[in-house]
Formats: sequence, C-alpha cells, structure tokens
Amino acid sequence: MKILLLAALYPPNARGGAEIVAEQMARGLAGRGHEVAVLTLSPSGVEDETTVDGTRIIRIPLINLYRNLDAAGKSVWMKRLWHAVDIYNAPMGRKVEQIIRELTPDLVCSHNLPGFSVAALAAAHRMRVPLVQVLHDNYFICPLSTCYRNDQPCAKHCLDCRLARWPHRRLSASASAVVGVSAFTLDRVTRNGMFAGVPRFVIYNTRNLPFAEKTGPMVVGGPHRFGYLGALTAHKGIESLICAFRDGIATGSATLTIAGTGEPAYIAHLQRIADPAPIRFVGQMPAQDFFARIDTLVVPSLCHEALSLAAIEAGLASRPVIAARRGGLPEVVADGRNGLLYDPDIPGALSACMQRLIDDNPLYEQLANSGRNASSSFGDIEAWLSHYESVFNFVLTNRTSPKNR
Repeated sequence: MKILLLAALYPPNARGGAEIVAEQMARGLAGRGHEVAVLTLSPSGVEDETTVDGTRIIRIPLINLYRNLDAAGKSVWMKRLWHAVDIYNAPMGRKVEQIIRELTPDLVCSHNLPGFSVAALAAAHRMRVPLVQVLHDNYFICPLSTCYRNDQPCAKHCLDCRLARWPHRRLSASASAVVGVSAFTLDRVTRNGMFAGVPRFVIYNTRNLPFAEKTGPMVVGGPHRFGYLGALTAHKGIESLICAFRDGIATGSATLTIAGTGEPAYIAHLQRIADPAPIRFVGQMPAQDFFARIDTLVVPSLCHEALSLAAIEAGLASRPVIAARRGGLPEVVADGRNGLLYDPDIPGALSACMQRLIDDNPLYEQLANSGRNASSSFGDIEAWLSHYESVFNFVLTNRTSPKNR
C-alpha cells in the first residue's frame, strides 16, 4: 500500500505527542512493507527531502505570515491574522495537491493540520484519493486546538470558533474515515457538526518503549518525587500544579521535576512562582531519563485534551499518574488502579491526591505494581498498527467518496 502521511510537525521538529505518534506510524508501516511518505512543514523555510528508516520525508515551506514554530513573541493581531489564513490556506492546498499528484498514493492519512489547513482535505478530494483524518486535538472545532479561553475550558462551541470553522463542516465530510485517539475527542468533534456521515473509529495511541519496566523505585523514607512532562502552557495546568505543590505539600516531603518547553517569558513566570519550593525545571528530556527521576507523574490539564502520551508512558514505566478528570484522560488513567483522578475545579483536590501518595506507601505500591498491567494495551504497537491497517483496508475497499457537502 502506498501511504502519504500528512503532519504539520514531524520529528525532530516535534512539539507534542501527535508528532511522536506520526513518526511511530511511519516507521511501523514502513517496517510492515508499505511504501510510506511523510509530507510536513519545513522548519527552515526551504523545501527539502530525506529518507529515514525507509520513509521518504518531504518538507515544504509554510505559506503564511510566519512559521508555525515561530508564534512565540508575535503580537495578538499577528496571531489572529495567521489563524485567519489557516481557516483555508489555498496555496498550501495547491501544494498538497501537487505532492499527491507526484506520489500517487493509495491513501492519505492526515494527522495535525495547522499550517496545511483543511485545504489539504480539499486537495485529496479533488485528486480522488481517500483520506483518513486522525483527531489528536480539537483543531476542527477550535482555531487554537484547545477549546480553552479566559483561563477555563469552553463549555460550548463559541460563535468565534463556529464562524472560523464553518468551512470545516463541509470539507470534513469529504474524508473517507475519521479516527479519534480518544472516544471523548471523537464524540466532541463530531457532536459539533464535523465529519457528518463519515465512518468513525477510536484507536488509542500507543508507545513502544524500551524501558517499559519500573526503574529507580521510590526510596522509602525519602522525598516523594513528582514529575510533569509536556508543554509548558497555561491550558496544560502547569501553573496550578506548581501552586498546589508549593502551597499544599510540606517542605521536605516531596520534590517536583518539570520537563518540557514553552515561551521563555512564561517559563520565567513559572520559575518565579515556584521559588523557593524544591521544583526543578529541566527542559526537554528523553522519557527514559525523566521516568527514572520520578515516582509519580502529574497531568494537571485544565483543558479537555484528547489524550496524554505522557500518561501512557508513565503506566508502561509502572509510574502512578495523578490526572485531572478532563477530556480523554479518564480513558487512560483508571482511578484507584493505575492512578488517581481529581476535579481541577475543586480547590485543594490536586494537593490532596499528592499528599495521599506521600502518606500511603501501600497505595503507591499498589498503583505502581498494577499500572503496567492496566496500561499493557497501550504498549502493543503491533496491534495498534493492525488497527490502522484495518481502517485503511476498509477505506480502500469502500472507495466511494462521500459527497463534498
């Protein structure tokens, strides 16, 4: 099968879990004998092509006001104009169409689209090539992909987002299938009018980790080592985690390691409010090194994110997870089995969960020991690839494209 993967960002230019998953899919499918190409945006602004592990990687310049990795420091109006262009970026759509014409793939699998915009779906439709859209976030219903505004998750689809996503209703219906990485995200996006009449599937992300066992266990009597792994942005709840740890955890009973990157000004703000608590900012760090340094992962998301790759990795590394009861997180973290869930709207709920694991070592050991089994399905990459192959085969067998409504 000739497969073209579409991913706005792709390693080594990765910002989150979606890019890691896209690379994992490309390598896995190529390893199964498929002819795989990846179309992504160039971080340098220059078109180039490389081949890595049997996968052809084509990087093309983004035609917009700035590259999607360069938003930090841009003015509010500049960002708004960027997103206005991204509602339907016709020049990028024509470039995607050109690449499809040259490669003649049997199928396009689209991951994250910021930069390409839904013009990529229109391009595949014009070329009569089936397209499978993978939903890693809320991009199809929110220009910022977060459904988070005024320091709180959006309770409904606001007028601004409905207007900015009006073309997406029609164009999403031209897809041949849609895959949600969580049931929550698939339901939320389709409930708001997207992918009408399109076959729907849920395939949870997986990780093939070489360190899928518990290493560096908690030292009984020593400080409990909490950790955060991910983007340092407001909607991820990192500030609420720092405040909960600083104000609610007794000095000397625990430490907090924060791994990830964000806008420099925001990181400086986080460091100021963290002082003088025992909180370390370590920047980007390989997952293997990070999980060797912590006992418990905290996922304090304030938005309804689709899924947490870090939570999956923690379970596979036998690390309990304290997670906000938001979005698709309860589909990964089973309360009382491989972690603890809390309501971020309840003051003190996060620090109470943290204190509970500090005080109750038998509970911690129970969650750590059962975490690996509870997360085992998230570590089966071969089954994960087979699920996607089944969707691709379904699409190719039923090649009648939906009408471009």
